[in-house]
Amino acid sequence: MELNKKCFFITPIGNENSEERQKMTELIKSLTPVLKQRGFTFKCASELTNAGSITKDIINCLSTYDLVIANLTGLNPNVMYELGVRRGVKEPAILIAENDTNLPFDIADIRVIFYQHTVSGIIELKEKLPQFIDKIFKRSIGSFFLPKPDI
Repeated sequence: MELNKKCFFITPIGNENSEERQKMTELIKSLTPVLKQRGFTFKCASELTNAGSITKDIINCLSTYDLVIANLTGLNPNVMYELGVRRGVKEPAILIAENDTNLPFDIADIRVIFYQHTVSGIIELKEKLPQFIDKIFKRSIGSFFLPKPDI
């Protein structure tokens, strides 16, 4: 399948060699093939290497990419800010979080794919993610954000 759509992954990154960084790297590697099967290239902030402002690059991705996946695990302030930017541009986003993540009030009513960071939990997440992607891009009711209508 031709990779002609872009997906940006919002996630806590953690310090290099930290458990948080290791878990997110594993998660990203696991989800990449699922997204490629749906025609997406896949990036996260740690892969943005342009000179200049990383914040400007992130906001550009949040504003222009076809899809965002936001990992709410740990309720990282940067993740929450970036999700707010994405909500502001009213483009599609899928929310994921590890089990037992206590979502804030403003997000608690939005569909989230909860997962366990285990081999079987990641497999289950990989099985659910395409369903959410398909619903969003078919404009199904119940997706987090629907694409803007064609005018």
